[in-house]
Amino acid sequence: PRILTVILADGREFTAKVAGRDDARMIALLEIEAEGLPTPEVVPVADIEPGIWALALGRTFSGPREPPTVNLGIISAKGRHDGKALQTDASVNPSNYGGPLVDVRGRGLGIIVPYSEGDQEAGVGFYDSGIGFAIPLEDVLAIAPRIAGGKSAAPGFLGVQSDQAFAGPGVRISQVLPDTAAARAGLAAGDVVLSVDGVAVPDLASLQKTLKQKFQGDKIRLTVHRGDEDLEIEVELGARP
Repeated sequence: PRILTVILADGREFTAKVAGRDDARMIALLEIEAEGLPTPEVVPVADIEPGIWALALGRTFSGPREPPTVNLGIISAKGRHDGKALQTDASVNPSNYGGPLVDVRGRGLGIIVPYSEGDQEAGVGFYDSGIGFAIPLEDVLAIAPRIAGGKSAAPGFLGVQSDQAFAGPGVRISQVLPDTAAARAGLAAGDVVLSVDGVAVPDLASLQKTLKQKFQGDKIRLTVHRGDEDLEIEVELGARP
């Protein structure tokens, strides 16, 4: 929309501007000229467990000044969408996208987003599936300074293909794509990636999950087995071609 209006619970209206966005997490950061705004208590991701009550709050389709809708459910899973999202069976649909997911004490669990089971935006057939998603509020606050500062929130891209026949541990590179972060860092076919930033990656799925938490421009430290030695290689992740 050309004009974004934020209406607070006390009735005040503000024109907002987009200060940044993270398309991978389907969230945007809005900025308004206001002071003294209340902020919710945030539940750390480590304290969020499957089975706890969760309430999805929305603004309905009847108007922005109506009381919020409340849909009750539980947290049904953590670490969905490559570790980016919480899963809930509370009713999640366009009436509460962008709204908060809170616990029974009113503490913030996450921001509701239109994820489907894949990485695409949820279609109408997904609304009543009993599966909805929210980005943990703790994670949102962690990346807010990044997107507010104008840094890219695009997912980082390494640029390698894996040897599917390799049983591990680690991920053996079968090909390094030209003009990618891996090529610039000197990775080569035959290298076996053992860890990222000191965390072991036993297989391709764990490597992919780790990398999808990183952004374009992030620097990571790979432990790579090449020949008879282990090497420490720093890589600055690039953009997907």
